[in-house]
Amino acid sequence: MNSPKALRFCLATMAILVGSTSTASATEDGWYYQLSLGVANFSSPLTDAIDAVNAELAADPELEVTGTGFVDDSDSTWTFAIGYRINPYVGLELAYVNLGKQGFGATTDDATDIPWELWQLIVPEATPAEVASLNASAELDGEIRSGGALVSLFGSYPINNFEFSGRLGLFFAKTQLSGDLFLQDNTDPTLIGEFDFDSTKSTMELMAGLGVGYTFFDHLQVRLDYSFFPDVGDEELTLETDVSAITAGVAYRF
Repeated sequence: MNSPKALRFCLATMAILVGSTSTASATEDGWYYQLSLGVANFSSPLTDAIDAVNAELAADPELEVTGTGFVDDSDSTWTFAIGYRINPYVGLELAYVNLGKQGFGATTDDATDIPWELWQLIVPEATPAEVASLNASAELDGEIRSGGALVSLFGSYPINNFEFSGRLGLFFAKTQLSGDLFLQDNTDPTLIGEFDFDSTKSTMELMAGLGVGYTFFDHLQVRLDYSFFPDVGDEELTLETDVSAITAGVAYRF
């Protein structure tokens, strides 16, 4: 993790963990399980690169090139967790987190419009000079997926039936970049090329989160959580992506 904003968020969460004390509690010690659903948002160099290409094409109508690119920066996410409250204020949790995917694509008359970051991943043996010399149209379609186990420590601040919490954890991510690139020569349409790409990398990342819950009937709690996963993936194989997620869930203590 090398993002200053990630460090600031983690330090703020740590402060909540350290300061989690109260005289009133809507929760007790013991085991629980939780299911959460929500939306994940992705922020990666890929987003900036494709946005820059679109802006260049839109700003200069005299360019003899047509094309467009897209990045789908949000997707559904879900988490299933089982945890143990050591006391009403501190607990441990093991979860599986599916962060969903970031989809991307481009269609252009000029293959050199495709960001160099993607050429390095799709055709690693290509050089900048070779890419710059291409006279071909291109169709690109791909996605970046990530999910994995999450081990976290959380602290809670219970006030009557409400509970405010912060957590820090280790995310054992498995990230996959996959898709295909189709090229067609602009001077001889019979000359075509197709590249399928698929790379996977397992990494360990830091995670931080904040949440609020409300307890019903002693055993049932509804929750709203915000989680931040910085630098998920590998810069050389799958690109690194900051992922933030907002989820709503139900926890049952047994």
